[in-house]
Amino acid sequence: MELWIVIFVLASGFTAAGLVSAVHETVSGNNSDFRLSFANPLKAGWSLFVCLFAGPYIMIRNTAICWLNGTVPGAIMLFCLGVSVIWSYCSGCFVVHSMIGLGLI
Repeated sequence: MELWIVIFVLASGFTAAGLVSAVHETVSGNNSDFRLSFANPLKAGWSLFVCLFAGPYIMIRNTAICWLNGTVPGAIMLFCLGVSVIWSYCSGCFVVHSMIGLGLI
């Protein structure tokens, strides 16, 4: 596999994470987080969607804040960064395959 494909998929995953998080924060007025809301089926579906696709962004943001405050050591920060990169790659695969399926790329 060529490196540019991996970079494109990672960038697509992180971009999707940032966009989903920004849309959630704009619509709800709350910061995106890993809390699921089961008040009704629509909120449950939306919160699950936000957790799945904005997860890499949420994880990096929360870990970076904790690391800058000194509550999380550097090793944990690197571990969370690695998990976020893998998660973003998986999300990016879904995004890229969906775009190919829709004929956008």
